[in-house]
Amino acid sequence: MPVKKHLLLVIIIMLSVLSNKVKAQYYDNTYREDSWHVTVGPDFMAVVNPQQYPGNGLTAATYSRLGLGASVHAEYYPNPFVGLTIGSGVTTISKKSEAGTPKNENFSNYLMVPFKIGVKAFFSQTMFLGAETGLGYVNPDYRASHMTKIVSPQLGYSNNDTGWEVSLKYEVDHTKSTYISMLGLHIAYSFDLSN
Repeated sequence: MPVKKHLLLVIIIMLSVLSNKVKAQYYDNTYREDSWHVTVGPDFMAVVNPQQYPGNGLTAATYSRLGLGASVHAEYYPNPFVGLTIGSGVTTISKKSEAGTPKNENFSNYLMVPFKIGVKAFFSQTMFLGAETGLGYVNPDYRASHMTKIVSPQLGYSNNDTGWEVSLKYEVDHTKSTYISMLGLHIAYSFDLSN
């Protein structure tokens, strides 16, 4: 067996053992089980590839390295360690012009409205790994299409006592020929609807 396969097998076994120990340690935290939550908060994005993106089939626009957004998620926890999520929001990135060059008026700011489903898996009382996927409406268009696919893994902290949640995520919005990738910081407040 190649070394990479051995390493992958060892990692899977270690994560399985760790997961079982964590579940045993925190099994009394049943406050999350069979509960509904809504989280609302801002997103701060850093664009990894701030290159030119084609739009309207004409020329290209260059976008900033920083973006802002906000999102809202509905979450259901069938057990204390797994949450199922559905969410939406908005992300915007300003277009920019090179020094001495006027902004291309064919383009507006990058604006994306996502619709995503996802899952959170808690590996401790407050820490979780998450993943989201979905579709987003984008302006300006990507090669005559206003739709983009979204994939976003994340690592987060959620404190049920205070209601605060913080997560780091890596998001890729892509079509067949164009993509934009971002690192994001999401800060949210969680409303427990089950109380």
